[in-house]
Amino acid sequence: MRFFLDTEFQENGKTIELISIALVTDHFGYGGLGGEFYEVSGEFDPALCNEWVTTNVLPHLPPHRATRATIAKGLADFVTRFPPPYEFWAYFADYDWIVLCQLFGTMMHLPESFPKFCLDLKQTMHLSGIERSALPERDDAGVHDALQDAIWNRDVYHWLEQRNLLGPVWGRVHVDRPAPPEPVPLLLWCPMCHGRHLDVGIWATKPHHTHSCQHCGLTWRPAVGPTVGVQYLPGFKNEEP
Repeated sequence: MRFFLDTEFQENGKTIELISIALVTDHFGYGGLGGEFYEVSGEFDPALCNEWVTTNVLPHLPPHRATRATIAKGLADFVTRFPPPYEFWAYFADYDWIVLCQLFGTMMHLPESFPKFCLDLKQTMHLSGIERSALPERDDAGVHDALQDAIWNRDVYHWLEQRNLLGPVWGRVHVDRPAPPEPVPLLLWCPMCHGRHLDVGIWATKPHHTHSCQHCGLTWRPAVGPTVGVQYLPGFKNEEP
């Protein structure tokens, strides 16, 4: 299930403090079940907010507040209504993901089914050569509200998806990759001590490029591609004396 994330926060260069957080599902994409999660923390101090946050974020917050513990439980319950695996997407995702993780403690304390990374729309746009000015305009431009921003993130994702700009990984397009080449069987002698080199066990079939002499320890690469040291070349086997 795919979720789109946004947060509002206060940061001073040393700490990042959650103000509000929102998640929206991917167009009610799972059997008609979907929706929105939005909460405002009651544990941040408005007096410590910088001028930009005070002017652009605080006026748009609803009056209801919740503890960080309540927000963490509600967010986990909201996400895990759906079966994993989960994807989280945000726009300039770095700080959004940090404040989400910190609701649960460290990143290691995230719910077990959560991924430990967030996918970034801005990075995806950068890799595709898309500028912010190319995106559709917002009706609420200039309003900094986590829920409306999360909904816009979803709109951006689908705008990119419709234009095949998400790439083979993000768009879940399966790319047929060539199988690794089979190792070439060779009769190998160490170039230093001239001892015979035979690959045995897993190395008799596993593709590898370098070989370590069992006699003197020299490591060398006999060819560009993967090779395997054999007793006899395929199709040839001398009688034992």
